[in-house]
Amino acid sequence: NNTWVSFPNQISYCNWKGDGSLDSVEACQASCLGNSECNGVTIRLIGDEIRNCLMKKCGENAYDLRSPIPCPGEDCQSGVWDTYMYIAPPPEGSGSPKLALQYLLQ
Repeated sequence: NNTWVSFPNQISYCNWKGDGSLDSVEACQASCLGNSECNGVTIRLIGDEIRNCLMKKCGENAYDLRSPIPCPGEDCQSGVWDTYMYIAPPPEGSGSPKLALQYLLQ
């Protein structure tokens, strides 16, 4: 079961792979899923309006998350920034039955 994991108030500094749809969070995520190099998005909201949908390519569990620079101030990042990473399950059959049994017998 694939899922999106949210990182509220965090900006991913992984490689930028383009801009996605601004229609909704789900549309932004769908843009990412349509790009084979994308596995996460960073979204900026101002009020209720999505102003940025930044598609990201991060290494496995290496999301390079940082808090936004508060405003006012030099290079401040206004709005609300949230990052969502797409987590795919391991390939079917790639798990270890021995480890699964050990876990169940704990």
